[in-house]
Amino acid sequence: MNKRVDLVVELLDLGKCRDTKVGDGDFKGISGGEKKRLCIALELVSNIDVLVLDEPTSGLDTYSAFSVMTVLEELASKGMTIICTIHQPSSEIVSIFSNLHLLCRGELV
Repeated sequence: MNKRVDLVVELLDLGKCRDTKVGDGDFKGISGGEKKRLCIALELVSNIDVLVLDEPTSGLDTYSAFSVMTVLEELASKGMTIICTIHQPSSEIVSIFSNLHLLCRGELV
């Protein structure tokens, strides 16, 4: 299991905060981007085949959002199925998608 954890930490670029507490209302802890990547890492440690994410880029700056989506694209290119909702992605992020389904009021556009 430690090898899997090391692989996921490296993949999601979490090495610099590996020994940092996450934080709460009283203690700052890791950054928002690191928290988002940590949530994804917790799912990946179990070596799943399908990853479903709701708004993986919300609340992130442009660089962090692009970094998260680049990691997801890398996982998808290795055979993992990634399903996520995303509102108002940048053109850079849209260019990462290999499959895109647009919905309007719950209907496929």
